[in-house]
Amino acid sequence: MLTPKFEFRLSRENVEARDCESGAKVSFSLDITLDAKNIVTDVGGAQLAGRMRGTTYMPFTTVPTSEKQIRMANLVLAHTIRELDTVRNGRFLGMSFSPEIEFKLSRDMAHLVDYLKQNKAGYGARKISIVTE
Repeated sequence: MLTPKFEFRLSRENVEARDCESGAKVSFSLDITLDAKNIVTDVGGAQLAGRMRGTTYMPFTTVPTSEKQIRMANLVLAHTIRELDTVRNGRFLGMSFSPEIEFKLSRDMAHLVDYLKQNKAGYGARKISIVTE
């Protein structure tokens, strides 16, 4: 199986990910919601009806440094990869692949460069490149 190549555009508002081969795209806001038991109830989107509201965090507004903030940031990126894999294949095939990712950061997200380089294993990337636009 060929290594998938994804392009991620991160700005203050959202992340847009594109599969370079098929052109499939997904887009999310950069937030994550945890309930009272620290269980993830929502990643980058609107709460579903009937879902208990939790605390919403924006882990990318600063450089992720605490263990919890790094975990939440990695969850947002891993969730985006999972959704992109679902869109490009029609269903989720599993995280058995390690994609190559090109991050394109808006200037207001340049503070993430070192975090993205150091934590690529946290969101399952094999190889990354980072460009600030």
